[in-house]
Amino acid sequence: MNKQIKSFIAQDKVQGCYYITQKSMLMDKNSKPYLSFNLNDKTGAINARVWDNAEELSKEFDSGDVVHIKGHVQSYQNKLQFVIHQLRPAENNEYDMRLLVKSADRSSSEYMDELLRMVADITDDNIKQLVTNVLNDKEVQERLLKYPAARSIHHAYFGGLIEHMVGISKTLKYLSEIHKHLNYDYLIFGAIFHDIGKLWELSIENGINYTTAGRLVGHIQIGCELVDKFSQKILGFPDKLRYELKHIILSHHGKYEYGSPKRPKFLEAMVVAMVDELDSKINTATQAMLSEVQDGNEWSSFQKNFDRYLYLDIFAKKQNED
Repeated sequence: MNKQIKSFIAQDKVQGCYYITQKSMLMDKNSKPYLSFNLNDKTGAINARVWDNAEELSKEFDSGDVVHIKGHVQSYQNKLQFVIHQLRPAENNEYDMRLLVKSADRSSSEYMDELLRMVADITDDNIKQLVTNVLNDKEVQERLLKYPAARSIHHAYFGGLIEHMVGISKTLKYLSEIHKHLNYDYLIFGAIFHDIGKLWELSIENGINYTTAGRLVGHIQIGCELVDKFSQKILGFPDKLRYELKHIILSHHGKYEYGSPKRPKFLEAMVVAMVDELDSKINTATQAMLSEVQDGNEWSSFQKNFDRYLYLDIFAKKQNED
């Protein structure tokens, strides 16, 4: 059985299977390439380094994979760090994903109940029926209750997608109460459907990986196809409404350079894109801080996703209060 990451101490010699995130190739002060990535299990994360044969070994795995490693734990600049001696892709029978990937803080069924309560407040009959029919679909429910929102970066854990949907929905509901000209129905649709294609873009059987559909088509197109499939079963569903709803999905990345096929062209689409980015970045920063706050340091290690170090003291005080 793997040694739990939360119990690692300096000088530990460890071998076992762990889940990879935040993999990157970097250069040392002598311009020699090395690999940096996080080893994860459900108890925590630790930064790992590969100093020798980094370029060759990098071809063997990626973020989202499970690997079998041998190495040792060291203390570097008052932080624990793992030095890799050997690494290979793990065999499927060597690990249990439930021990390697953490779950959302609340149960997925609680999130689903909260989501359905917000759906119940939708007033447009066509949007309400579309959203309700999709959420009641057996395959959607089975996947939604356990899928992550991403392979890495944000909400990349079991139940992360529905947590992300609920977080966005609650924020959008609050904004609609402040800004009365915002259409609540379009906002809640966007919160639920913007990433729903990830239920088929991702696979969670052997690590968190992209499916063939995910690589060839992607979650944005899959989400639009879902709208077409279910809206066509609703008698008299307006074509114009179908285009408007699909536009929210197509534009939710906000900018072309972020991989968005369309830029938001009406207010609700703009707000969905902005709140999606906000919720994603808050979660990304939170997970980064959680992985380091137990070390007792004032500052995090350099966070590539934000291109900066993160100040930990305020976060640590809040954690202690909770």
